Amino acid sequence: FSMDGTPADCTKFALGHFASYGLEVTAGHGPGAFDVCFSGVNVGENSGVSSLYSGTVAGAREAALWGVPGIALSLRGMNASLLPVAIDFAVKIVEKRLFENIPAGVFWNVNFPKATAETFKGFKATRMALGMFTDHYSHNGGLWQLDGDKLWDEQPVDSDDYLLNQGYATVTPHRIDQTDEKSLNKINEMIAGGEW
Repeated sequence: FSMDGTPADCTKFALGHFASYGLEVTAGHGPGAFDVCFSGVNVGENSGVSSLYSGTVAGAREAALWGVPGIALSLRGMNASLLPVAIDFAVKIVEKRLFENIPAGVFWNVNFPKATAETFKGFKATRMALGMFTDHYSHNGGLWQLDGDKLWDEQPVDSDDYLLNQGYATVTPHRIDQTDEKSLNKINEMIAGGEW
């Protein structure tokens, strides 16, 4: 099947509405059950803070919201030389049922570097880099255009941005629940103290 929409829209439709075609598509049972959802392969990286803007990552996040293991796949750069590596990775995830290692409420964000099959260094488990872009705007022909890049090598050495720039594919686990518990406790203290 195919449809037109954002990656999250496509995931939501597949998991929530395929049942109207006579398939039971809830996680883990029924003839149309989904074992895992891959979002991508996207051409363009979605590591670090890019993951916060990414439609590809949102597709994997949507799967996790439905209780289905979600994996976002993205290639850094506009060349697709590692596309076969990304596809082989997805096939192994299915064949070896590695998606069963993704806990409920978690999804994986996987990025492949600018590399050839010969210079590709393998996979690394990483944390999400928080470095921002070096944004700057130019005004041409009455339009404002955004340009910039990341400071790849200035990120923590165990982060997705840093290791992606070193030639590794990065596997970064993300959580659905983004609640900051420490701040939640502080807010409760303020409310209990009559601050508001």
